[in-house]
Amino acid sequence: MRLLLLFVVGVCLIGIPARAGTSLEIPAADALQSFEDNVPPHIHAAKGRLSISERYAQDGKSSLRWDWVPGDRLTIRTGPIGDIGVWTGYGNYSRSAIELKTYNEQRRDGSLVFRWMAGDRQGGSFAYPLHIEGWQRISYHYSWKSGIEERNQVNLLATDRIVVEAPATGEGGTIYLDALVVNKPFDFRNKQHPVMEVWKPYDIARYPHRELLAEPTTAELATVARFLPKRRKDGRVAEGSVEKLEKHLRNKYDFRMLADGHLVGRSATWKELTPDMKRVADLWLRTGDDALATRLETLYFMLDDHFRTLGGVAQGSIGGLNNYIGRTHGEACFTMREPLLRSGRLERVRNTLKFNYNYARIFEDGRASRSMDHHYNNVRYLFKIALMHETPEEIVKHLRVFKRSYDRQIIDTIKPDGSLYHHGAHYYAYAGGAMASTADSFLRVADTPFLPSREAFDAVKRALLNMRYYANVVDLPVTLHGRHPGRQSLNPSTFAKMAEAGRGYPDGRLDPELATAYLRLKPQDATKAIYVDEKTTPEPPPHGNLAMNYAGLMGHRRGAWLAMVRGYGKYYWAQESYNNANRHGLFFGNGCL
Repeated sequence: MRLLLLFVVGVCLIGIPARAGTSLEIPAADALQSFEDNVPPHIHAAKGRLSISERYAQDGKSSLRWDWVPGDRLTIRTGPIGDIGVWTGYGNYSRSAIELKTYNEQRRDGSLVFRWMAGDRQGGSFAYPLHIEGWQRISYHYSWKSGIEERNQVNLLATDRIVVEAPATGEGGTIYLDALVVNKPFDFRNKQHPVMEVWKPYDIARYPHRELLAEPTTAELATVARFLPKRRKDGRVAEGSVEKLEKHLRNKYDFRMLADGHLVGRSATWKELTPDMKRVADLWLRTGDDALATRLETLYFMLDDHFRTLGGVAQGSIGGLNNYIGRTHGEACFTMREPLLRSGRLERVRNTLKFNYNYARIFEDGRASRSMDHHYNNVRYLFKIALMHETPEEIVKHLRVFKRSYDRQIIDTIKPDGSLYHHGAHYYAYAGGAMASTADSFLRVADTPFLPSREAFDAVKRALLNMRYYANVVDLPVTLHGRHPGRQSLNPSTFAKMAEAGRGYPDGRLDPELATAYLRLKPQDATKAIYVDEKTTPEPPPHGNLAMNYAGLMGHRRGAWLAMVRGYGKYYWAQESYNNANRHGLFFGNGCL
């Protein structure tokens, strides 16, 4: 009996699967697989070759390289993938999903097909076309607007492996995989499926308004040179500062060359790379020493090439390079326009900007209403993209189209009563910044052929002058502070800049109404020559009543005081609250007086 018991125990011990450090170990479904050391034993290719490569990486310094042949199958054993119906995080935005990064080394016809398998039963699939070169981020949610094709919920829940099928015909290819997570909650707003259609920049030769494609005038060509960034020949930058920055960035990103001259470096996010790109670009702009400028260009090209390799390209894995997060990238690219042109990199960079800022929309006809964020952030970069074409003649044509589009954007965005909409209602917290940026845009082109129309100018002027009826000097009633109470006020410089931009119209004078309105806000500036010369003095306080139906408010001015009532209705909301901003400010618009 004792011998039999020992035999049974021995058999049971032999039958227990090996765990850590053995060939049967499978990472947990929510684990990040970054492929830094050896080819994992839970992944194998039926015909092709697997290896770990430093050539391209998205997490760490290396990725899994699959040199596939026609008819090949890559099997990734997953084990049980767990609960695929999790909703969690802020607003329940994070929901169960698979996420991975893929790098296709060469464009070709055909697709890889990813399949969730449970034994010999399929739980779902998706196709990954091979017509895009470079990194793509792939994220499919399991339980919310999934996009998974041929879905079978029972089989999907029982998934034990993912199989990737290569095209059955044609030549083979190379795919790199990195940062794989089989099942973990990811923000559904950031879902990303494989690119199905290849993006191409709009061909301006197709533009139907042929009059805007006529040969540039001498005045237009002369204006272009003023807009382009120029390195300061008298600038002084210490060689030690350049040397220190070179050493810091080379070490930070671990830049090194492979035997074939291919640059590799540590993976990094746009939050790391784009500020460093701008830092180098700003230093380049300030140096008057040609030798130091060349060194800074070389350093910038390393950062730029690395960023493009990591997915900072049109349709790449780093998306959303616009609005707020795109500013450092956009500034760096524009500053380095001339070196990028000389080095043959300009087109790739310009296309990245065109894709992210949806530059093709400037060629559209029809209504062109945009958000305040668009006017605050994106307009300035659409203008700079126009300037990033190769020749002055091309630039002029793009600036003409931009001007026509910008005209319509302003006229269609600003409501007849001067209301400025963002998030679906009149919202000064965004409108204040948007109007400041708009004033900069007008002033930049005020004495050029690219000044927006008088109708557009008058729309901006109306919005600004109406602000005097819902702000007392610069003080803004708290009901208009949006989700940032206590942080909003009128910006006097916006009035001054728009008044100055008024010189660009036929009378060549400061706009008198905007100028006098500005001096009421900043009376100490009344002694400046630009106002003295035109006999401009501060206006008296506004007097009267103004109703802004689109904003749900009415301002009554009498002497030095303001009474304002604001409510809400079917077409505009009362207030905005975020989890960490004005969370309990629930009554700002409930008939606030």
